[in-house]
Amino acid sequence: MIDSLKNLLCTKRNWLGASTLLALGGKLLADPTAVHNFDQSELPLSEAISAYSEKTGIEVLASSDAVKGVTAPAISGSISAEEAI
Repeated sequence: MIDSLKNLLCTKRNWLGASTLLALGGKLLADPTAVHNFDQSELPLSEAISAYSEKTGIEVLASSDAVKGVTAPAISGSISAEEAI
């Protein structure tokens, strides 16, 4: 799980490649395989992470430097939290 978090935070461009999400304290707050309805336009990554966390109940940790100037793509449809990230 730590490796997945490192993958998430490692580069600005690869944040979407993470397959497992960690929350504060290393505990999952929600099932990453649970399906959610997403309808989100392209957003700055910091806003997209906040919206994702609110929708899924999974806290994503990222430094402000890692997300600065990065735009998350639009996402739409019924997909798992794991797929959405």
